[in-house]
Amino acid sequence: MIGSLIIDLEPEREENNLAALSSKLELYQGIDDNEYSINVKTSLDEDLLSILKSKNYTSQMLEEYKYIFDDTDISDYVSRKIARNELLEDIEEVVIFGTAGNIKEYLERNPLLKSKRICIGTPVSLKRSNLTKLKTIFGENANIMVKIEGNTKGITLDVYEKTIKAIEEIVNKIKSYNYSPYEALIHTYDLVRDKFYNMEDETESYAISRDLSHALLGDKIVCLGFSNIFNAVLKGLNINSIVFSLSLPNDEPGHARVLSYVNDEKYNIEGLYFFDPTFDCKKNDSNDFLLSYRFFGKTKEEMDLLSGYDFIYETYSLFGFDEVGDLEDDLENEILSFEDLIRKVKVSRVNRMLRLLGKETLEIGENQYTRDEIMEILCEISDFANRPIDAEVFLQALYRVRRNEYYENPIKYAFDMKALIDILVNSKIASNQIVGEKNLLAALFGIKRPISRQEATSTVNEYLSNNGLDIDIERIKLARTLKNICEQKREEKKLIK
Repeated sequence: MIGSLIIDLEPEREENNLAALSSKLELYQGIDDNEYSINVKTSLDEDLLSILKSKNYTSQMLEEYKYIFDDTDISDYVSRKIARNELLEDIEEVVIFGTAGNIKEYLERNPLLKSKRICIGTPVSLKRSNLTKLKTIFGENANIMVKIEGNTKGITLDVYEKTIKAIEEIVNKIKSYNYSPYEALIHTYDLVRDKFYNMEDETESYAISRDLSHALLGDKIVCLGFSNIFNAVLKGLNINSIVFSLSLPNDEPGHARVLSYVNDEKYNIEGLYFFDPTFDCKKNDSNDFLLSYRFFGKTKEEMDLLSGYDFIYETYSLFGFDEVGDLEDDLENEILSFEDLIRKVKVSRVNRMLRLLGKETLEIGENQYTRDEIMEILCEISDFANRPIDAEVFLQALYRVRRNEYYENPIKYAFDMKALIDILVNSKIASNQIVGEKNLLAALFGIKRPISRQEATSTVNEYLSNNGLDIDIERIKLARTLKNICEQKREEKKLIK
């Protein structure tokens, strides 16, 4: 079996406290049947080996495990290891909760852990200041690992540094253009989705294609990997976002997207929007994927119509006003009970949306909430989640971004009237235009429909001509051609020298 040791450093804990015997050592089943973990609550002053060899602590641990989990396989195995003084042999990773300074001191006081992989339990953010602090404390110790958002497993300080550097490169590139938030999302989306969907091999860990660091630095990536990268960059740009989990019935493989709160005064956008770089990722050796943003910045309703999957929204489900109404019917009392808040309202999920929107969260305890108060909060979330972005607004932001992308790489990023029209049509962007009786009826009922090619052509023509951008396109193309000539001449001079 594969074991892990989880150490919780509590400097103020009283030693030899008999009342704490039941929580001194705890045994748990791992994710797989052949994995287990032992949790140790201790302090800097206590010797780890003396705790693991204590008959009082170990016997109490085994008894509690059998009583709670009604399982003997792991407890018998661990019991045999304890009898042979071989408990640490199976331990591959040691997770320690505490400050970096205390962890270093604890390792020095317990040298038997030096041969183990040590992971700092408290997750760290992708900030260079954190990296500098950890390297100052631990030096180049290859055994020290950290946890970061987007990774299920710990990573070495070297991989942590490479992850920070890779995210910084994207963030700094986006920041250099002085974009508005919505424009930044478009350019970031193009950079992140420029990869092939590539699952891990059967012999490889699932983390290879899903964890942020592996997906970012390697060549294996699936939906969760795309979402983790996109989410990490958005956080670096100070755009609120979360990785959003979806499932399918019958235990089919689920899916991951990013849900972001977009607040852009330049384009009068404020709402909750889904982004799915997986569905819009590179499919072949051409750059055709850059001619569609079908799963970019869409509402839940728009995503459902386009994806073709009957997804179950795991992270949060009350995006529609109908769902909120159904919940209200299910709440019988005016003052909601603790049980209603936990089981029916599912406060933890509501709070996640409120944090995403930068709003005050619900506090369960002495606070009492009325049904009307909860309904008002849920309706507000639904309102933010039902504000489709129309074609005209998307076109304005796209033009500014694609202008920069083309100047940077004219071969990859198409930038002309035809490309802009194709993008609007391929992306199924909502249209505000009213043409014909059917469209008038749809508008009266507030139904958004994808823009047609005729409407897209009209929209692009009107936008370019009204803003003098048809001339701007030609000017940018000329400037890029001149830049190519200059670069070619510089290369020729280098060859001559």
